[in-house]
Amino acid sequence: MSTHTHNSGTTLEENPVAPAKEYGEAKPGGIQSGERRATEKLIRRIDLKSGVIDSIAGNSQRRLPQEGQVARGNPILGPRALFVAGGTMWIALREGHSVWRMNLGDGILHHVAGTGKAGYTGDDGQAAAAQLNGPKGIAVATNGDVFVADTENNAIRRIDAKSGEITTAAGGSATVKAATSHRDATAIAKFNRPHGICAATDGSLFIGDTMNHRVWRVH
Repeated sequence: MSTHTHNSGTTLEENPVAPAKEYGEAKPGGIQSGERRATEKLIRRIDLKSGVIDSIAGNSQRRLPQEGQVARGNPILGPRALFVAGGTMWIALREGHSVWRMNLGDGILHHVAGTGKAGYTGDDGQAAAAQLNGPKGIAVATNGDVFVADTENNAIRRIDAKSGEITTAAGGSATVKAATSHRDATAIAKFNRPHGICAATDGSLFIGDTMNHRVWRVH
């Protein structure tokens, strides 16, 4: 999206506020990630009343953000999934192998999980020091815990809201083909590149197990 031109011939980065309809792939729907192409490193917001779109995070550079930086106009590497809860936006960076939160009031980014290097380490320790691998889904439960679809690790990771510790909530096995339909997915689910995740109000998790063509409920 950062490379698309609109009617005036300028790019979104040159003119970060413009009518959403002038960008062919921008559809009104609130806040959206702009990672779908290699050149897209933006998070864009669409005002549903005015139809105006603006960039609230990212620029043309391919590098990780820094703790405490202003999101607008600064790098954010491969934003893939977003979750908005109250005045906070949670961001999973696929290429950046990490999770960040952004205060929607002041636009400041804070590091939550992942070192930025792909891997599968850190369970039972602080999430900021753990390794993730291409996370593509994120959800926040009613108690504040953050759940991440750690896609390339075939795992669902949980970040404790109080302690900041990370654990594997489901999956994570080297065996990725689903072998059972039992309900206890926490213990036996074998995921194959899970992408989508939703935390229900009753405490259940719904997980889109992409390459196994299944939806799991963990409760």
